[in-house]
Amino acid sequence: MPMIRPEHAGAAAAFASAVLWGLSYVAMKFALADFHPMTMNFFRMASAFSALVLFLPVTLRGARWQKGDWLLFLALVSCEPCLYEICESVALTLTTASQAGMINATLPVFTGVFGYFLLRERLSRLAWAGCGLTIAGAVWLSLAAVSAEGAPNPLLGNVLMAAGMVVAALYAVCVRKLSLRYSAMFIVTVQCLAGALFFAPA
Repeated sequence: MPMIRPEHAGAAAAFASAVLWGLSYVAMKFALADFHPMTMNFFRMASAFSALVLFLPVTLRGARWQKGDWLLFLALVSCEPCLYEICESVALTLTTASQAGMINATLPVFTGVFGYFLLRERLSRLAWAGCGLTIAGAVWLSLAAVSAEGAPNPLLGNVLMAAGMVVAALYAVCVRKLSLRYSAMFIVTVQCLAGALFFAPA
């Protein structure tokens, strides 16, 4: 069986993540018809944490805590789930799921830009050109959007989705640093706990 190169495996995982992320907008659009955005996010985070806590002994194994990591974790959970989920949930009450999914395409752009400036990751000229085209497409989509049933203010909704993508890109930078010392399960468990507390009903 041929070996899959690490960069190809990473690209495939990123693609699969983007597909699932895009599908989630459709599901959330239906859920928001019956639930307040904050209530829905609380149940999402609480149910996810309840499932993840079963794996806590495995999750904690191998974690190498370093002084100052709490600042990175604070930045991480502030970006996602807290700020991102607020932007996403409110945006989906204003725009369509399809437009939200299209704005989601700007996430690699913002991630690449922040990676370039904050992590010193290199971007080719072709990558920069792709970033420009993606942003131009998102701007055109937003300016051409018209109000419809279920999308009373698509322009504002798309702007909020774009803000969510900026926050998600900053989150990706935090994950890039924390993943050197903590497993994905550990990071996600911390996120879900913080999200459940943040969105908990008063």
